[in-house]
Amino acid sequence: MRCVILSACPVSPELKRLLRPDDFIIACDAGYRNCAPLGCKPNIILGDFDTAPCPVQQNDDIIVLPHVKDDTDTEYAARLASEKGFTEVLLLGALGGRRIEHTLSNLATGLGLEERGVRATLQDERSRITFVRPEGGVLLLLRFPHGGQGRGRV
Repeated sequence: MRCVILSACPVSPELKRLLRPDDFIIACDAGYRNCAPLGCKPNIILGDFDTAPCPVQQNDDIIVLPHVKDDTDTEYAARLASEKGFTEVLLLGALGGRRIEHTLSNLATGLGLEERGVRATLQDERSRITFVRPEGGVLLLLRFPHGGQGRGRV
């Protein structure tokens, strides 16, 4: 079972190719705006709605978080995906943007998913980031640029 988490960094329609018909989609705050270019509908919209107004949906499809909290909306979505038993999470709209601390936080969120036994991938139009657990329990972050560069085995 795979969950796709949509964060707020805008995505291009070309990423629609990554979506599967049976994906469970969680949109984080302004990440629900990424549903239009991807041609999808979120199963859940979650956030404190500090970067976008809360959209109109069924009440049980929206989880409103407090404005003052220790974790990002994306981290809350990742925990929810883990609690729901998903074994794989694809994070879109989680790389780039104007604030580097959000990208760094999203990398930490992917790492946290991996530590909970959930396969995590962060992807945008240029990069795919996955986490690997080699022997000894040390986590290794790999970045694979698109376009045929950097291919090979580790």
